[in-house]
Amino acid sequence: MGKHDAHVVAYVPDLEAALQRLSASMQNFNLSSTLASVGPPARDAITRRLADASTRGAMCRGVASKDADPDARKVLLAAPLASRDANACVDGVVHIASEDDPTLSWLADQGEPGLLGAASKAETIPCPKLHVLWARVLSTRSADVYSALTVPLGYAIKRCTADMDGVLADSIVHLPATHAVVVQAIDPFTGYGKALKATCAALPEVAGGKDSALIRERASDAINHACKAPGCGRTRAAPGVCAPRMPPAQHSAALSSTHLVRDFFNEARSLRVMLWYSLRGVGASPRVGFPSRASCGGAQ
Repeated sequence: MGKHDAHVVAYVPDLEAALQRLSASMQNFNLSSTLASVGPPARDAITRRLADASTRGAMCRGVASKDADPDARKVLLAAPLASRDANACVDGVVHIASEDDPTLSWLADQGEPGLLGAASKAETIPCPKLHVLWARVLSTRSADVYSALTVPLGYAIKRCTADMDGVLADSIVHLPATHAVVVQAIDPFTGYGKALKATCAALPEVAGGKDSALIRERASDAINHACKAPGCGRTRAAPGVCAPRMPPAQHSAALSSTHLVRDFFNEARSLRVMLWYSLRGVGASPRVGFPSRASCGGAQ
């Protein structure tokens, strides 16, 4: 008898009881994945196992398994927030969202900030999908939850900078309510290089706009630091663009020429000193430089 077999339905109570007994064991994956594969008849059992902290992690691993029925995933997403309060549940939701578009949409529309943070930080969801996720988050969520999204958005920017560039720029231009969360999610002291071109081009709109003084200042910090390509120093031609620099080979040649000129003038200076002493019949002096007027017998 395999998973998804109609005969498994009769064993749902036994599977649930066995999962409870083996809640402390790591050998319970077969039980939880089989229970998650049954479908609607196991909905109540899955709901109870998610509500029970002792079996929650195991049940979430079962729901995230490849054999799980779509109905089991719906139960996980519809459960109260407390029923997903386990690392295995967070990882499970993120894993499902990486493969299932309806779950990705649910994560964007309703997922708690902790789930968004995990999805943004982990490598599970590829960057193109993370772009889609955050474009939907910023366009559908109400402004009163933006403050809780700053850290998750910061994770997404750091991991998928280039893919997030368009999301941030569009939000700055078309969604003024997102200015605060976008600007605060950009770490002014993180080197994003040239990956935030569109965002850096849009940031002056915030820095010189009508947002609060704190947000305008944060936008200015981002322009002056985060938008500066690595190695620019204090030279910046435009946001995110270094001023033209001398090629390495040319720079090395110029440096060598400078050293040659310096050595030439040092040698000439030494010869002048030696000639001065020679003409006056004075012995060579170890001192570098011309003698003082006093050592020459006073002013002439």
